[in-house]
Amino acid sequence: MDILILMGTFALLLIFGVPIAYCTGLSALVSLIYAGTPITAVTQRMFASADSFTFLAIPFFMLAGKLMEYGGISKRMINLAETLIGYIAGGLGVVTTLSCMLFGAVSGSSVGTVSAIGSIMIPSMKEHGYNEGFASALVSTSGSLGLLIPPSIGLVIYAVAMDVSVADLFISGLQVGIIAGIAIMIYTFIKSKKMGYKGVGQRPTLRSAWIAFKDAFLALLMPLIILGGIYGGFFTPTEASAIACLYAFIIGKFVYKQFNMKDFYNILMISGKSTAQVMFIITTSSLFGWQLTKLQIPQLLAAGILDLTTNSFLIIMLMLGFLTIVGMFMEGNAYLIILAPILGPIAVACGMDLIQFGLVMQTSICLGCITPPMGINIFTTCGIYPVKFEEVVKNIWPFVLIMTAVLILVAFVPEASNLFIR
Repeated sequence: MDILILMGTFALLLIFGVPIAYCTGLSALVSLIYAGTPITAVTQRMFASADSFTFLAIPFFMLAGKLMEYGGISKRMINLAETLIGYIAGGLGVVTTLSCMLFGAVSGSSVGTVSAIGSIMIPSMKEHGYNEGFASALVSTSGSLGLLIPPSIGLVIYAVAMDVSVADLFISGLQVGIIAGIAIMIYTFIKSKKMGYKGVGQRPTLRSAWIAFKDAFLALLMPLIILGGIYGGFFTPTEASAIACLYAFIIGKFVYKQFNMKDFYNILMISGKSTAQVMFIITTSSLFGWQLTKLQIPQLLAAGILDLTTNSFLIIMLMLGFLTIVGMFMEGNAYLIILAPILGPIAVACGMDLIQFGLVMQTSICLGCITPPMGINIFTTCGIYPVKFEEVVKNIWPFVLIMTAVLILVAFVPEASNLFIR
């Protein structure tokens, strides 16, 4: 009966369009009260779930991302990429993906990357003859790479939930993000050749390439400082997030001089609201996960999967299908907190390690970001550029297939995610 109340309440709230954070929190609260759990235990559990030193990285990385966005970093990165490869066939499309990868390395946000890069690149691609549906689908997909390329908030959350190394997850995420980015760029080049999308500008001279690189050099240093410092043992991921904020503030304010103190106030407010939303999702999802564990739902689900088959290949394929479907409907942070403890032990039993499984989950979230009916990146793209949702969906399916192929690669080829982990 307790399971029915928990899952029934959750499903009912979801059907009525209640935001996922409230769905998880309210359904867990109703179930816990029905089971006789004191309210004080509920509040203590919610507080304890957020009481983690590692979680300090979330507000710092969000603030760093906004400081870099307001500081003119996206324009400099786009200019560098456009100078180097913009002249090739489909150059603007390739530049879009590369710019999203670079900006993802300073923002850690899928939606933030889509907003920052898409608002510049979609009109530019449209102006140079690209189909707006294709351009929008490309930005939606490339923007999702911000969830893989560190600093990724989702990887920090998974690290805390599963007690694994944030540094190892960051290195693995960078590797998978590069693989996915290259695959997207190859498809973009082939599609552009077929459709006749020309490059812009001329082949860069050594002088023009040097000028663009020099202009973007300080921006490119940030991900190197974060990853190099973490993996070199100079500081922890949490300390790296604070250093990133300081670096972004100094560069944006005193070197590039792109924002004033009024802008800084807005940056703090936007970052604070974003952090509050993420932390609220973490606390309510943790409460939901706690009740799932109390009701032994993970054990029941694991037993149900193993009753269907004991073949590791089939079990992993079932998990991938399940993760892909759930990722279409569930917010990424809640998805990680609830499902990682449930499916992690099954994945380990099938031969994965927890780092590899973390990248499987994060890649499936990327896939969910571009898959209807939810497809948060598609909605974000439609919000920043006047293109029909249906037009983006019509062009998104090749990218869905690419990300599905990356997901399968990460799940079945460990070297795709852990080649550089010590």
